[in-house]
Amino acid sequence: LLLLLLLFMLPVYLLIGVYVVAQALPQNADDELYQRLRPWAALALVTNSVWLYLFAFQLFWLALVDIALYLYSLWRLVALVDLDLLAKAEESTPWWKAFGAHLAFAMNGAWVTVATLLQLQINLMEEGYYPSADLTVGLIGVLSLIASTRAYARADWVWAATSAWALSAVGASQSADSEWGCLSKVCDACAQGSQRICEREVPAPLGWAHACSDKPEVIAASCVLDKSYAVAAATATAITVVGLALVAGIARGLLARRAAAKAAASSDSPFRRID
Repeated sequence: LLLLLLLFMLPVYLLIGVYVVAQALPQNADDELYQRLRPWAALALVTNSVWLYLFAFQLFWLALVDIALYLYSLWRLVALVDLDLLAKAEESTPWWKAFGAHLAFAMNGAWVTVATLLQLQINLMEEGYYPSADLTVGLIGVLSLIASTRAYARADWVWAATSAWALSAVGASQSADSEWGCLSKVCDACAQGSQRICEREVPAPLGWAHACSDKPEVIAASCVLDKSYAVAAATATAITVVGLALVAGIARGLLARRAAAKAAASSDSPFRRID
């Protein structure tokens, strides 16, 4: 799942790269929007790089602190852009420029929200606790609440779509034909790199050394982790809730635009009341 998450981050990194180039252009040196974003964007890029090293060296608790700071910097960036996707940007900022920054940081923020909660689960496993399906359902609820709030309050289809994408990946891992939790996949991953969990002589899933030392035919036929109907149902429910919140947010935004247009037309009317 972590590898899948990292693969899905590729388009996010591409968008961040476009932002970095755009804000570095000479004509954007004094741009008001980019000036507000630069310190927090720099913090996000630094903490992202640091997290990759911390995770690779299995310093998981430091990685959790770092990714939490990374996540906070992305939330700040989205708040600083402050773009309602059905409203106009500030007069001093072209809409396309604000949307470009929002697209990069909102997609990144939604993914890093998922990654932060995944990091928490990895840390719990390091401490000898295998996260229960109930805990996973609760974390899915947190993701759904954050995405639904963004979807309704700002018509943020970028955050909503990215969160739904991540949730669908979690749900797919719990489908009947998924190889999640099967020794063939786990042992292949362990063979490709040195991870502490792969070397532990404790029962799976807190350690895989014993399970992966079994006969090849046993490894090929064994799935040691049961799929969770509760987690699969929670992801489907969460995606539905986020989708409904987005529809409601779009309706809210359209009504607000209509009301603003009426107010503007009324103020320009020669028949308006003058107190």
